Amino acid sequence: MNGFSKMVKLDAFTMKSQLPSYLSLILITLMYCFMEMDFTFLCITGAWFVALMSSYIFVIQEKNNLDLLYGSVSVSRKDIVLGRYVYIFLTYLISFIMITVVALGFMLYNGETLSAYNIAVAFSSSVFVFSAITGTQIPIYFKMGYTKAKMLALIPFIAIILLVMVVAVPSFVSALSWAAEFFQSNKSAVIIGGILLGFVIQYLSYRVSLAKYRK
Repeated sequence: MNGFSKMVKLDAFTMKSQLPSYLSLILITLMYCFMEMDFTFLCITGAWFVALMSSYIFVIQEKNNLDLLYGSVSVSRKDIVLGRYVYIFLTYLISFIMITVVALGFMLYNGETLSAYNIAVAFSSSVFVFSAITGTQIPIYFKMGYTKAKMLALIPFIAIILLVMVVAVPSFVSALSWAAEFFQSNKSAVIIGGILLGFVIQYLSYRVSLAKYRK
């Protein structure tokens, strides 16, 4: 336990210089609020942004040969992988809370409200998107390193963008009317299912990363 927590702290210190980039989420949130964008869409955008930023830790690791540093602070490969997953997920969680607080403050200022249900839907959707992207990327980075994997790791980002574009097509929206009806009839199950699926993806990704990093 001590080993992986040490790794989380080390990753946080390593990414300290990138803090202003994460804080730019506040400006993005305010911009979306002024444009009256859907809160769920805002949180999914935030998850996409944090997933993109999360890859930078692998850039620093490779550029500065931090594997030697990890060995000097007595952490195992399991600690490195687990600590990296915990750190990356914590950045998402903190970002989600920050987006929610800013958006809620903006809405209250304008006499609007943000229900617990809307927050739950946004969290379920964004955690699934975040897990789908990082869960695909991280094993690739651990296996190949950032330089060799950076083009391949773009696939989940492109897939999410294409999915959003397809879903936005009017004919596709009408074809998915059954999905909207199912969601309305099973709100709690869909929310819980999205969160559980996100965590399952993270766990399976962690197991693959652990196996690949050891090799």
